[in-house]
Amino acid sequence: MKKTVAFLLLAAAVLPFCGTGHARASAESSEKEENIVISVFWPPTIEYLDGGEGDQRWDEQYKLLSDAHIDLLCNVTGRDRQKNSLENPFIENTREANLKMAKYAAKYGMEVIVAEDSFQNFTQLSEEEISDLISVYKDVPGVGGYYLKDEPYDPYEFLHPYEIIKQTDPEKDVHLNFLPMWAYTEGGTLDDAEANYREAISVWLEGCKRAGYPADYLMYDFYPYGQGTTMNRDVFFRNMRVIREMGEQYHVKTAQYLQSIGGSNRSPNASEIRYEAMVSLAYGMKQLSYFTWFLPTNRTENFFGAIVDDNGVPNPDTYEAVCALNAEIHALGKTLAKLDAREVYLNGFTDRRAVWGGESMIPKRFFLQPDGTEKYTVSLMKDGETGRNYVMLVNNDFISPVEFSVTLDGSVTSLYAVSKTDGTLSEVALDGGKLDVSLAAGDGILYALPEGVNFVKEPDPPEEEDPGEPTLPSSGGTQESGGCGGVVGMSGLLFAGALIPFFLRRKNG
Repeated sequence: MKKTVAFLLLAAAVLPFCGTGHARASAESSEKEENIVISVFWPPTIEYLDGGEGDQRWDEQYKLLSDAHIDLLCNVTGRDRQKNSLENPFIENTREANLKMAKYAAKYGMEVIVAEDSFQNFTQLSEEEISDLISVYKDVPGVGGYYLKDEPYDPYEFLHPYEIIKQTDPEKDVHLNFLPMWAYTEGGTLDDAEANYREAISVWLEGCKRAGYPADYLMYDFYPYGQGTTMNRDVFFRNMRVIREMGEQYHVKTAQYLQSIGGSNRSPNASEIRYEAMVSLAYGMKQLSYFTWFLPTNRTENFFGAIVDDNGVPNPDTYEAVCALNAEIHALGKTLAKLDAREVYLNGFTDRRAVWGGESMIPKRFFLQPDGTEKYTVSLMKDGETGRNYVMLVNNDFISPVEFSVTLDGSVTSLYAVSKTDGTLSEVALDGGKLDVSLAAGDGILYALPEGVNFVKEPDPPEEEDPGEPTLPSSGGTQESGGCGGVVGMSGLLFAGALIPFFLRRKNG
């Protein structure tokens, strides 16, 4: 009986998301060339920027961002936790601060995700109040989107605010970022965590799609570099695999954070940052966000080693390296932005049970075969428009360089490296079908296969369903209206039914 009641309540709950929105335009309003988006979470603090004379610090810091090829700054609510009080309000999240951030972002060719303090209350605000807040920024140059929520365990309650934000300003991004997979273990195993994680993600992506506004990104954070020289490879790769598969299932771009600061973990060096970025690209990520760019202040956490410190000084160990890395990402991104990672494998293992994150070794059927046991990632990618195949190789050693060779299928009579300088193609030498590869620590390389050569196996098309009995007429509205009055469609019931286990666990857990 309880399950039946839960089903009916949940079916009613999803009704507002049945066709009440409008599909996002297929083409972006901007005329910019499609590319990988490089963003920062925790831009320079207002406390520091307004602490000097005039706006000199604003220009200095936003030029540092621009010189590092940053595209997007994500402001967040509650950045000054220890300083906030009745006498000292949220200086980071005032409207004045957000508008000034947008002004300087636009000046230096960037955009900002705005976040007023009131954005923390989206789930308690009326539709009119949400729309009024968003309307303030809708036509402001430099505004690229709106902060909704960081790391919600249960994303369901944010679907309605998401829809209203999108109705008000459909062309801009709405920022919601998922927790890492391990946060969903609930006392169980990592397998349990993965199942729970997939359900939570499905709640969000299915809800966004049914509202008429597919999610801008499926984004998450996981910071793999622990103390010393350790890296949590198992969760790192498993989390990426789940996100890649869910993004492919829902046709949504994927994104993740790059660890660039120390706290409870170490502050990664340049090679470690490069490695995390290159592997993320091999997994098809379309946005990479540095956590953090500027050193957070007035926090309970003991952060250290950010790309720019709290005095506005670039980190000599990472800033220039990040500038160079980002330039390469944008050069490769002219191609990578159009590619889907269709198959990913890890070389260097003799036992499939030992492969990091439960990923697969290179199968015998694969067009590229290893000639040795060096550890590297292989990603078969495909251009969604032209169908051209690409392969990306990444050195899984972020301490030492690697040299290795692979043997290619006989149909690969030529191969072209994608330039990290300007994205152009240059033919590489093959010796009897063998390719020699040399990669610096944590580095990657992208190759284009000959046009017309395809190794991507497409899934079988879905079988046509029996239309069955005619649909009963609705008692309130028509199918043509796109409304939800009267009869709940089967897809709506299936969606609701799929969410029942997730919400029962949330309630009972």
